[in-house]
Amino acid sequence: MRLAARKTAQLAFFVFCSATAHAGEDLTAHQWLERMSAAMNQMSYQGTFVYIRGFTVESMRITHVVDEEGVRERLYSFDGPQREVIRDKYGIRCVLADSKAVMEDPFVAGVIFPEIPLEALTDENLSYQFVTGKTTRLAGHKAIQVSIKPADKFRYGYELWLEENTGLLLKWAVYGDGPSPLARLMFTQLNLGDDIDESELVSSTPLSEFVVMESGMPQKKSLKHTDPMWR
Repeated sequence: MRLAARKTAQLAFFVFCSATAHAGEDLTAHQWLERMSAAMNQMSYQGTFVYIRGFTVESMRITHVVDEEGVRERLYSFDGPQREVIRDKYGIRCVLADSKAVMEDPFVAGVIFPEIPLEALTDENLSYQFVTGKTTRLAGHKAIQVSIKPADKFRYGYELWLEENTGLLLKWAVYGDGPSPLARLMFTQLNLGDDIDESELVSSTPLSEFVVMESGMPQKKSLKHTDPMWR
């Protein structure tokens, strides 16, 4: 009886896994992108990733927490001069080796993660083709590939790999009109939900070294405007 019960439980488990995998595969590329957009903004995650642009290769660490306090995020680089960004309801605080170039630094300017225009996700849009591809394993998580292929050479194309259960972005590459990617990003380690160490949101950098910028977040508080320290 015990052996029969164990076999029944195993069979039920495999049936459940098969159904879950099949349900994930049935999602359209548009639905995967909608899940990605929600996950990147509404989920808590923490991980290390590699960012490649041209001949530049950088290792970075991000902690992104969403709770009753709103969105809290800390992003910092392991390589080169000290660079760090903290985002919360009070705004954005940055520390860079050259604060005069703060707005021109892609570390701050927001190009680390791709921003897909919402209008591109409509079925009526003929400028892009959306295709789901193969599954792979990234940073210890199963991921599905979603391709965004432009209809002409005047638009960027994207290859995205999204975490199977949540849609969180694990890897991306952006293409111009050539076969080689212009930029790439890939998580090498990633924790989700309760596995996050929120102590990493706290910076060890003295507050006097930060440059304060205005946040575009809805819950922001008004900040004192000063002359910019960049040109």
